[in-house]
Amino acid sequence: MPIFQIPGVGPVSLPDGLKEDEYEKVVRRLVETSGAGRGSDERAPYTGGELFASAAARTMHQMGAGAMYDLPALGLAALAKLGFGGAEDKALEFLQKGKQRYAEIERDFPTQYRDVTKLQGPGEYIGFGIEKAGEALPQIAT
Repeated sequence: MPIFQIPGVGPVSLPDGLKEDEYEKVVRRLVETSGAGRGSDERAPYTGGELFASAAARTMHQMGAGAMYDLPALGLAALAKLGFGGAEDKALEFLQKGKQRYAEIERDFPTQYRDVTKLQGPGEYIGFGIEKAGEALPQIAT
């Protein structure tokens, strides 16, 4: 029996002999019912601590991605301006890899409150403040 790791559900054993599209349907249904397949507009029911930790982790990962991809791309772009051949192509490659990494980070640690103008009620304002504090802490610490 194959075992699938379903986000929000955990490991799930499915029977042998199903076709690939049948496995996909079952897995998709489990993800949807678990709530793990939410769209970006829907907020997960985080506690204040989870919200803060997720925001802090997202910022730390983004800072690491900046150091790994954005800074080298800037250096290579400067070298390209000085006439070093191939540096511009390598800079673009770093930028593309960085873009992919930023997307992965957002997927793993999604931003819960993107726009202060769309907040409804005091609870969401508090959540927004907690998330922004979590995002600011790693930057302040550096």
